[in-house]
Amino acid sequence: MGEILKRISARDITFLIIGFIGLFVGRFVLFAFASPLALAYASSFVGMRYFVVAGFVLLGVASKLEGLFLVKYIVAFVILSVLKNGFKNKSNLVQAVFVGISVLVSGLFMAVLKDMSLYFTIAAIVEAVFSTLITLVMQKSGKVLAESYRPRSLDAEELISISLLFMAVIVACSDLQIGVVQLSWIFMTLILLITAYHGGGAFAAAMGTLFSVGLGLFGSLEYGVAAILGMASIASGIFRARGKFATALGFITGFSVSALYVDKLLINGEIYSSMVLAAVVFLVLPKHFYFNINTLAQNDIYSSDEYLERAKTVLGQRLYSFSGSFEKLSRTFNELSVHKSSLNKNDINMLIDDVAAKACNNCKRNSVCWQSNFYDTYQTVFSILSACEKKSRIDVTDIPEGFRKSCTNVSWFAEVTNRLFEIYKINMAWQNRIVESRALISEQLGGVSKLIQSLAGELDLYMNFKVDLEESIREELARNKIDVANIIVLEDKHGKYEVSIMQKKCIGRGCSKEIIKVVSRLLNKKMRIEDTECGFGKESCRLRIVEEQKYKITSGVARMAKSGSKESGDNYSCMELKNGEVLLALSDGMGSGRRANEESAAAVDLLEDFIESGFEKDMAIKMINSVLVLKSDDESFSTLDICSIDLNTGLAEFIKIGAASTYILRDGAVSVIKSSSLPIGMLNTVDLEVSSKQLRSGDILVMVTDGLTDFELSRDFIADGLRAVKHRNPQEVADFLLTEAIKKCEGKLRDDMTVLTARIWQKS
Repeated sequence: MGEILKRISARDITFLIIGFIGLFVGRFVLFAFASPLALAYASSFVGMRYFVVAGFVLLGVASKLEGLFLVKYIVAFVILSVLKNGFKNKSNLVQAVFVGISVLVSGLFMAVLKDMSLYFTIAAIVEAVFSTLITLVMQKSGKVLAESYRPRSLDAEELISISLLFMAVIVACSDLQIGVVQLSWIFMTLILLITAYHGGGAFAAAMGTLFSVGLGLFGSLEYGVAAILGMASIASGIFRARGKFATALGFITGFSVSALYVDKLLINGEIYSSMVLAAVVFLVLPKHFYFNINTLAQNDIYSSDEYLERAKTVLGQRLYSFSGSFEKLSRTFNELSVHKSSLNKNDINMLIDDVAAKACNNCKRNSVCWQSNFYDTYQTVFSILSACEKKSRIDVTDIPEGFRKSCTNVSWFAEVTNRLFEIYKINMAWQNRIVESRALISEQLGGVSKLIQSLAGELDLYMNFKVDLEESIREELARNKIDVANIIVLEDKHGKYEVSIMQKKCIGRGCSKEIIKVVSRLLNKKMRIEDTECGFGKESCRLRIVEEQKYKITSGVARMAKSGSKESGDNYSCMELKNGEVLLALSDGMGSGRRANEESAAAVDLLEDFIESGFEKDMAIKMINSVLVLKSDDESFSTLDICSIDLNTGLAEFIKIGAASTYILRDGAVSVIKSSSLPIGMLNTVDLEVSSKQLRSGDILVMVTDGLTDFELSRDFIADGLRAVKHRNPQEVADFLLTEAIKKCEGKLRDDMTVLTARIWQKS
């Protein structure tokens, strides 16, 4: 039987199931009338499907009604068919109104035939209203059944809708029996087994209760059966992890044990024959004919807007708290960062005490000077220290004449004063160095605080999940037989989409190409794969898909070390950022050789790390400057030339710190971006020169180190070279400029030379 099912397509079997469901829905009768559920079920389908399903439903109605009652529903279906085909592409509400109109017109037609009976008139109005409402509910179940392959979880509305539909089917066939099997028990058992296997015992128990209550309302079953079905469903859910056979065995066992205590009359051959037949069907049905409700409860809780908003709020509060802590640390270090440039009162008192102890402690006139004449001596030493502060060093002539005459060893006093003041200056220099370090740490902590605060402020923008798009992509991939375990669609603050997809198993047939086509079509944007973990036979296949940028960048570099040097002091970087930007960076270390190379490499490496970590460029540069200032006691500085290009807009931002000019070649014309700032790592504060320029397709960007601009060549050497160059490949342009520079210098390079080029072009 399994081989036969494999030869029939999933869509064929699904369509056949939909038709048979319609047949039994048509047999569902409320009092003397066919249920409005019949029209509601048929109306949830469109096109040819509607007519086929409507035919099955009318067959079901004909098996339960006759005469005017049957004519009434035939008229209703005719009116509904005209409305559905005359007014296409209408909303669910309009479709429901069409059903209500059809039922109302056919009901009033019957009332006319019954001599405008008040009973039939009121019944027509009530049935029309009920039909409209029930259609809104049943549209969900129609959508679920129409999918031949639907791996996603059912939401709460879909679950309620399809549960009511199945209840109607079970009630409708409660009077049908083939031999020793009852159709109602076959359908009920099969549905509960599928629900227990994929959704757990709790879901199955709830659905079993609904079925038994429905059968009880129409007198087909006792209400006590709800407890038996509930226990059987829970038992099957317990064993579902061990497979389908264990699930079916658990259901039958749970049913038997419960029936012994609740209703022994249910233990009969007909019911057990029906359940065993349903279990056989359950075992042979392919997996993709089931509805996956395995994660329904989790989706209702954790994917809800309320939970997401709560998560954003809590995370935002934590980030703001962290930001406040770093801000307080920054203020604390800043308050301690008081630079000292002269003597204060406390310093003077300490110096006078030291001078008195070192120079006058063993003098025989100590008591006279520092006890009897303390005030005059203090004022005299104070004036001597003032002179020492102005001149940095005093001699005997700088000491007041009265003190010189009274002092027994004035030359010794001057020497001790100079020595102690020199020690004081050294201590003050170290204290100021510590103060500078505190100020730099304060600036770094402030930068971290602003970064965290920025993340907290933009949290809502970065966590803009598109659940509706996730569902659409999942369903479309399902139609293409791509089994997806998880999909996340994010929209960033710039309105750009990012899609993360995880497949249950990599099928090794170029699945990424199919996924890209589906995602691009549904988002109406050209998408590309940014990151992938895909390979045949892997347990899972992960893709990260982002929007395709409007522009593309190709780059080239040419470099040469200073003559006589084995290592260049220049370093560069060309990296693509996650936000759709390309960062070009060029750094020239002080001097040449290994030391210069280490300095420029440190600047470039730190820039890459900070930018990738999410720091804004200006804050990253300030932190790099702090690190370089603290890195060494010696002078250690580098130039830093940065260009970031937005590949979506083509806007380029230039940041220059002591760097040479940048050149832009466009249609034979050359524009220059200059700088006059100091290198990075030279002072505690860094001077940023920022400018921007809109680039166009075909523009060539040239960044150079001062090795190409400082030697005695023509002032417009690079600009003239760019106007003359016939190449359009960035690497060839870089090679050409470096070759021309070497020729101008006759092969004797007085400094390291580096040329970094990039060409921007628009994708077709």
